[in-house]
Amino acid sequence: MATQHAVVTTRSTTGLAGRVLFTLLGAAGLVVAAFLQWWQDTAGTDLTIESLYQMTFSGTDDFVQTVGFASIVLGLAALLGLAASTGWLTRLAGALGIAMVVLFGIQVYRDTSALDAIDVGAWLALAGGVVALLGGFLGRPVPVVTSRPVTDTADDDTY
Repeated sequence: MATQHAVVTTRSTTGLAGRVLFTLLGAAGLVVAAFLQWWQDTAGTDLTIESLYQMTFSGTDDFVQTVGFASIVLGLAALLGLAASTGWLTRLAGALGIAMVVLFGIQVYRDTSALDAIDVGAWLALAGGVVALLGGFLGRPVPVVTSRPVTDTADDDTY
């Protein structure tokens, strides 16, 4: 008697629901954080992107050149990651969100020698990045190998 093997990809419904929930919460955290205060009563949408790599915490009127805009783009990228079955884009957006806040924290620490100068917006962006990163790992398709016995009908054909 021969055995036939089949590889089937399955997805648990709880894993998929967790992925959607974590991704939505992480993306919401990144987007909402953009509009909150990041440093000394300066909102992320007013804080120049240079504050990630220089100790320049000045404001700018150009929305595209702000930390808040970067945070919004990462939140939207995390949402787009729901379209792919592997979740790689959600994981990437979450990791970049974490890196953005770490870079910001380094510059704040270089300027003030204390992290208590960081306001709630940056902390929420960090939490959103972590949650989005975790969401990207949930609900991925898992290959399952199944086997079943197959009867060999070629030997039964006797005339």
